[in-house]
Amino acid sequence: MSISDTGLGMDVDTQSHIFEPFFTTKGLRGTGLGLSTVYGIIQQSGGSVQVSSEPGKGTTFKIYLPRVHSTGEAVGAEPTILTASAEEALETILLVEDESSLRTLSRRYLQQKGYTVLEAADGAAAITICSTHAGPIHLLLTDVVMPGMNGRELARRICAMRPGTKVLFMSGYSENAVTRDAPVEEPIALLQKPFALSTLGISVREKLSSVLRAKRFNLQLPLKYRLLGELAWSKGTTENISRSGMLFRAEKVIQPQVQLEINLVLPPEITGLSTAEVVCRAEVVRALHSDKATMSPAVAARVFQYEFPHGARARAE
Repeated sequence: MSISDTGLGMDVDTQSHIFEPFFTTKGLRGTGLGLSTVYGIIQQSGGSVQVSSEPGKGTTFKIYLPRVHSTGEAVGAEPTILTASAEEALETILLVEDESSLRTLSRRYLQQKGYTVLEAADGAAAITICSTHAGPIHLLLTDVVMPGMNGRELARRICAMRPGTKVLFMSGYSENAVTRDAPVEEPIALLQKPFALSTLGISVREKLSSVLRAKRFNLQLPLKYRLLGELAWSKGTTENISRSGMLFRAEKVIQPQVQLEINLVLPPEITGLSTAEVVCRAEVVRALHSDKATMSPAVAARVFQYEFPHGARARAE
């Protein structure tokens, strides 16, 4: 497909930048997103685009797309929808997307699946949320191309603030385009735009479930716990424990998503150093009722911060 105009045309230097996000020759009247979006759609469709132009002689775009040999068939089968149960979908997601309609649609869908969703229109707002939100942020779901701070830089800064946060990128560009000139330590997780909401749900669940489990120890350790903001401590005993979470017997049932302070003495196999008293910040993810009347209820909690008596602080891995 060839598209031509008889406008002002472009010099060689301008042509080398026209597909870059936010590049524009129109000053404040242009966003610089038109041709970058076109380029992303064509690349995602397996095609290519060429441009030829000279100042004063107009511009011609030639778009090459794969030949389709049959008609009436779906391009690809819709993936099986994997829905998370109410117990599974308890995580908190920070959604960063500058396109308001897509952000709203994605937020509503994820909330329907049981997730807590914090939303931001740009990187600066996301950093503010990350700094002020008291609870854990389990997943950063961010667009790559945004005004101001791009998604890769945002992910780098948020992961420095909260090392346990997983990252899922969204982009209309290919994975090669997203990772170009920005090497990462591990392969990125990329959700290609446009996407079906069912695909969003599957990708989010897969990313959250890919967290490597910390080594767990079956240890019965005495502890004290209290709901965040309360003064009085209650007593409990761990059933098993790791650096990222614990299962413990409590005096009474505590509902999911409640935040706790937990005080206990960790043995060397947990700390990797020596016995150490620690106050943990944790979030309840599951409450287990005992079948035996004489047994205390069990509480599963995800630990997201350690605070040691001497003031040292560490995020859970």
